[in-house]
Amino acid sequence: QPKTSIRAGFRAINSDAVERIISHKTDIQSDAVIGENHVDIDAVNAMFAVALVNAQASKEKLTIIDEIGPIQLLSEDFSNSLAQAFNTQPNIVASIHYNDERLSKYRESPNNLLLEVTNSNRNMLPDALVAVTENLNVIKSLNEKQRKAFSSLLMQYAQRASSLQIQKLTSNAIHYVTEGNVKQIGDDHWQVRGKHDLHDVLQNHETF
Repeated sequence: QPKTSIRAGFRAINSDAVERIISHKTDIQSDAVIGENHVDIDAVNAMFAVALVNAQASKEKLTIIDEIGPIQLLSEDFSNSLAQAFNTQPNIVASIHYNDERLSKYRESPNNLLLEVTNSNRNMLPDALVAVTENLNVIKSLNEKQRKAFSSLLMQYAQRASSLQIQKLTSNAIHYVTEGNVKQIGDDHWQVRGKHDLHDVLQNHETF
């Protein structure tokens, strides 16, 4: 078909290099409809559900799901495989629809680290994901309070597209905490033993 500036459908390619059109305004005959597009459920199953089942065969590998949205959720096989993956697969990176209520349990899970994708930060997110995945074992060792604080800071730095702060957070700060190099002196005063020096950290409430 000739290329135009008008979006007529969606073509997907999975990790097995299988490529198929999963939805289209005119070229797919289906009762499953998202917006103006008819969805090929068999194609969604073949592209996403099967790959997700295969990914669960290895617990040591990183599973990447792009994306989890309304089209994918039309597939019962995909939805079931997704729930199974989140219950059993320890390492998943997924892009997830931001307001679909059916996905709230995945967005709001305390076991997940959530980053919001925006036009200003999308180019730095790969580096942020690498920084997180390289330090997963340390992140998992944080207690509930520490993990909540880490998650909040990670979200803030990602929203600001601050790659340097994310690197410091993942490569330095959480290691200092888990290795016992942070000592609280007072309510607003801590001492942090860094790689070379001992630092005093004071909290300025005017900036929070």
